[in-house]
Amino acid sequence: SNPFASTAWELSLLQLHHHPFVAKYSKMLAQWSTLPSALLSRSPLDLFTEYNAPAGSFVPPLAMPQPHPLHARLAAPQSSKRAKAFAPTPTLA
Repeated sequence: SNPFASTAWELSLLQLHHHPFVAKYSKMLAQWSTLPSALLSRSPLDLFTEYNAPAGSFVPPLAMPQPHPLHARLAAPQSSKRAKAFAPTPTLA
């Protein structure tokens, strides 16, 4: 198999990673950009120790996503006409 194609495939997927640092640096690698010297001068063990989160949280913590605008509409009480239209119909036994 082609090891370069495998790496390119992994980098393309890592650009969609939920953690912003992983997405940022994988995008930089895929575009052949120069990585920050502070990152290149550190060992993998140092990086792992700094970003390791044994409790399952993210280091550094991720920002909470903004609520979707439709959440407020879904939480608001429905009009009686609409509630009647979607009310469950009684079944005959």
